[in-house]
Amino acid sequence: MNNLFVIGGGSKNEYWIKLLASILDRDLAITEASDAMAAYGAARLAFLGFNNLKSSVMF
Repeated sequence: MNNLFVIGGGSKNEYWIKLLASILDRDLAITEASDAMAAYGAARLAFLGFNNLKSSVMF
């Protein structure tokens, strides 16, 4: 896997993408659903965090 996908607000800044690609020495790809993917990623992290919290707390 050589491509990394850039999502969210940073994906709208061409300079930022070129800088990241240079630092990471990787090709970066942008999806048309960048904002939706950022929201999905945030929701997934919240879900995983909630499940970890739920399993460690005794009710």
